[in-house]
Amino acid sequence: MRSFEEMLDFPGIEAVVISTGAKFHAEQATAAMERGLAVFVEKPLCAPVADALKLLEVQQRTGAVVGLGHVDHANDAVSVTTKDLLTSGELGEVVAFEKTTAHSGGFQIRPGDWRGDTKNNPGGMLFQCGVHGLHELAFYFGAVEEVYSVMRYDVHTTQTADAAMCQFKIQSGLI
Repeated sequence: MRSFEEMLDFPGIEAVVISTGAKFHAEQATAAMERGLAVFVEKPLCAPVADALKLLEVQQRTGAVVGLGHVDHANDAVSVTTKDLLTSGELGEVVAFEKTTAHSGGFQIRPGDWRGDTKNNPGGMLFQCGVHGLHELAFYFGAVEEVYSVMRYDVHTTQTADAAMCQFKIQSGLI
């Protein structure tokens, strides 16, 4: 295949998985839905709220089956075992937790890359990588009630955040 559009027109295709940069998600998902295909989009779905609203409008108009991708912690053996250890009390009373995530790709952002564009990656590394960690922590500990965050923008040449440090207060009081 020479293009995304050519792939969408392949005879017999029923669905697509979109795992390109978030910058392309809305355009590609829209094109697939317009052709009557089911769509599975890796998270983040898209950055601008307008893109998300456009996707919703297209889905409602076409009736396409759409899914948003992420690790399904409820069916992941390591995640389930970890949650069981946490909730059983076998690890003692958990009063705080820490998760660190890093990605070397920030040093390889090129002009025009969605990762360096504040419109398509408004939270920088927090949006790009931190969203996965937040999803995992919510599975283990429950819904987040409050967020405190500091971001740094001066390490890389892009306009997006290079680093973020966040503190979460979980509804249970855990931090």
